[in-house]
Amino acid sequence: MLKLQKQLLTKGGINILAALARFTIRLVAAEAAGGLLNLSEEHKTAIAEAGDVKAQVYLIFKWPTGIDGVFERATGALANLAANEQCIMKVAMAGGVHALVMLVRSRRIFFACMPGLITCCH
Repeated sequence: MLKLQKQLLTKGGINILAALARFTIRLVAAEAAGGLLNLSEEHKTAIAEAGDVKAQVYLIFKWPTGIDGVFERATGALANLAANEQCIMKVAMAGGVHALVMLVRSRRIFFACMPGLITCCH
């Protein structure tokens, strides 16, 4: 898995996943969001530097309901990025803090958002 992640990072895979996350077919967007979620665990800075935080925010507002996991994957990736001090400004500029606060206020996703919101407050 790590070898594939390194190839994605070095060959523009993050930008491809972000473009697929904006795809109009929900299943494609869900799978791309899953890929970005997996990468966001260890490669937060690379995702933020590629400017792909906006893809996560877009998915949260585009598909807030459903059973395919697109919303949950996007929320998880955005929370991972927001929890990183190097990425928080890019998350804020992309509207991610607003999205996470909205989710907490609506009580839809609480625990997934908390690390990101705690970092935002520091």
